[in-house]
Amino acid sequence: MIEVYPELINYNRFSFSAFPIVYGEKKLGVLNISSDRSNKFDESNLFIIKRLVQHLGVLLNNSKLYDELLKKNKELKVLNELSAELNKKMNLDESSEIITNKLSELFELDGFYIDLYNRDNDTLSNLINVDIIDGKKTSYKGEQNRPITSPFIRNIINSKEPYLLLREDENDKIFSLSTFGDKSRRSLSLMYVPIYSEEEVFGIICVHSYHKNAFNEDNLNLLVGVANYISISIKNILLYNTLSDSEKRYKTLIENAPEAIYSVDKDGVFIAVNKKTCEFLNQEESALINKPVLSFIDINLRNSFIESFKIVRETKTPITFDVKTLTDKYYQTTLMPIFEEVTNQLY
Repeated sequence: MIEVYPELINYNRFSFSAFPIVYGEKKLGVLNISSDRSNKFDESNLFIIKRLVQHLGVLLNNSKLYDELLKKNKELKVLNELSAELNKKMNLDESSEIITNKLSELFELDGFYIDLYNRDNDTLSNLINVDIIDGKKTSYKGEQNRPITSPFIRNIINSKEPYLLLREDENDKIFSLSTFGDKSRRSLSLMYVPIYSEEEVFGIICVHSYHKNAFNEDNLNLLVGVANYISISIKNILLYNTLSDSEKRYKTLIENAPEAIYSVDKDGVFIAVNKKTCEFLNQEESALINKPVLSFIDINLRNSFIESFKIVRETKTPITFDVKTLTDKYYQTTLMPIFEEVTNQLY
């Protein structure tokens, strides 16, 4: 079929034809052919051009598929690198730097931020914020423990659904969102994705651009993939920090306990002692670590200690008995077994 643009109808000595380039149901483009001579094309020309257009449709489709394949391979490569590098880090600041670099490889962005959600007090704390300020892309940490004032953000947390927000201009508010970074202008393209683990949201990642229509649904789906990768890392780091804090508090409690508390290995050798143990045995910590407990017990009670220690190892149950030290101090001690729950092996 020959198609003629209306504005060209008045040109008597002009031949023009246009052929849609399609592949199956997909419209890929239009092939335009023109001549400054009238009646230049006839049906035989059109038949040949139609065949050419069919081949062109196949070539263009294959080219687009190839470009899409290259793009997908690049995205997969970056995601794998992101996962591998994050798995080596147990520090949020170091992880934030990796995330920043990889997001820049995946998206044409002007900035992004990650907020962590605390369900206990219903607040958000900024992990990292990157934005163009004074013409330079700048990284900084934003406000901590701030209340959630935006219904839009609240909905993302509750629904666990990602959202693509495209503004027509800076005056198009659409939602009651708080500005961040460069507060003198509004982002025109934004993607919001919840970060969650085991169905519990613990953060939000937002990628933004000051350009119109900078992102599409494919970009949003890719950011969902990114969020899945980083959720594992961030969750592990948060758990690690919680355990580290708990361990520090536990060690402080043990170290300053009014009772003598110590740990020995399965051969009865000191591996840790608190201040009260050192005071009770009248020894420095360095003099006790890696030394057998028996060497500080009265020789007449060593066999009793050995027998009690053997019972604890075999039965994996605590036992309490009296002990006399070399300095003639008497005390009541309780041996408590510590063993690995899965293998049931005594430490």
